[in-house]
Amino acid sequence: MLRFPATHRRSLDNLYNMPVKLPSGATAPFSVVAEAVYMPGFASITRQNRERIQLISAEVYKDEVDVENILVDLRTVVIPALEAQYPGLRIEPGQSRQKQEETLSKLWGFGALAMLGIYALLAIPCVRMCSR
Repeated sequence: MLRFPATHRRSLDNLYNMPVKLPSGATAPFSVVAEAVYMPGFASITRQNRERIQLISAEVYKDEVDVENILVDLRTVVIPALEAQYPGLRIEPGQSRQKQEETLSKLWGFGALAMLGIYALLAIPCVRMCSR
């Protein structure tokens, strides 16, 4: 990695005119021997648990598409293809989706417990009446 002083980093002309040493020992301006390609980059690197993370979000128009169908398609088609193409890549749902799934899981558990309690409460009178 090469880093110029701040005064040389203020203009792209300084990059284009930067002398590059050639194998013959001569020098030539950067613009003659290379081409700069501009690509969007990240303003900062965000880390979580000492790993780089990139947050991706989308706005979904719920009246036009079903969010659950999109998530199923992402989990079954898109994410496995990306993970196969880029080993070590891990894609996880965001915190709000994780909390939503956790709450739904707890709701199913408590719902089953409530149904069992209702059945038990209904079975008590039946046992008393059947034993007479």
